[in-house]
Amino acid sequence: MLSIHRLGIGPAIVLVMLIMIVVTRAEAQAPSNAWPMYRGDAAGTGVSGGNLPPRLFEQWRHRERGIQFQSSASICNGVVYIGGSTGKLLALELATGKLRWQTQLAGGITAAPICHQDRLLIGDLAGEFHCLDATTGRPLWSLTTGGEIAAGPAMRDGQVLFGSQDKWLYCVAADTGELKWKLEFDDQIRCCPAIVERFALVSGCDASLHVIDLTLGQTKVKVPLDGPTGATPAVVGETAFLGTAGGALYGVDWRKGTVRWTRRMAIGTPGFRGSVAANKELVVAGGRNGRIVALAAESGDVRWTFVARERVDASPVIVNDRVFVGSADGRLYELHLLTGSKLNEFDLGSPISGSAAVVSNWLVVATENGRVYGFGANR
Repeated sequence: MLSIHRLGIGPAIVLVMLIMIVVTRAEAQAPSNAWPMYRGDAAGTGVSGGNLPPRLFEQWRHRERGIQFQSSASICNGVVYIGGSTGKLLALELATGKLRWQTQLAGGITAAPICHQDRLLIGDLAGEFHCLDATTGRPLWSLTTGGEIAAGPAMRDGQVLFGSQDKWLYCVAADTGELKWKLEFDDQIRCCPAIVERFALVSGCDASLHVIDLTLGQTKVKVPLDGPTGATPAVVGETAFLGTAGGALYGVDWRKGTVRWTRRMAIGTPGFRGSVAANKELVVAGGRNGRIVALAAESGDVRWTFVARERVDASPVIVNDRVFVGSADGRLYELHLLTGSKLNEFDLGSPISGSAAVVSNWLVVATENGRVYGFGANR
């Protein structure tokens, strides 16, 4: 055996190296047991750290009459939380789909809630932002804004951040509802903020990507885009990825405030409504022209294209080497991440607007005809 002293490496350094190796391997293999917010993580990547069975089967479905689900679910502590068009917020058991509790909010819900400790925070289309007990659904506090709250909130250091169509970005204490600060934009805010370090990245209907210093509540960088967007930026390292209603996909250096690349789609493309999913290699986006595309994260070059039967407003989710994305054709598509080849499709019979939520061994998705589905391994 080669001596560490002959290599000139001290025992302390070796110990640190071994710890780093163990931690790296644990992080690469450990499944994620929570999808606590829209896009799964604070950076908005839409990438799951969990593992799914090689083949998925429907395990349960929950039906609500007279309601549409256009939002994504959040999953925490074995419970699925999702809201619908009538303002009804549901808590379902992940393992069975059985109803734990339900509560009625002031307006319709198109956003995913965020789980914070034992609380649930969510906005509605009546402009009310709510904090509820996650175990019972009991209301704890609320705050009124001047416009619809169409997107989910983000969290940093016990403060919750969310945008409203009244053109203001709000920063509120999650425990008390106390307003810490608010920042006015030039137009509506319809995205969930992405959080990186002490910064929030917010894209808006003012056709700009804003980088907000959360310690000051002020804009640090503002990057012009080709059109308005309600997409949540997906941040990987120094680059933020997003699409616009103008039909372009962007890779933006968010620290410098410069555009690294732009991929413009064909003339007449209806653009992008959903958010992208991104890792270090690929950016996957679904367009209103029915095309799902994967671009090289470094250059924006097209790697593959898959054509669905109708528009794709739902945001893709990456799970290891697979991509899951719903379409207005009522199908949940399972594609190979590297090639775009179709591995499977699930015909759910109604348009899918919200993205899937993924935890270890489970995928949850909802449809516009009032159904929530839980997919897992065949029993």
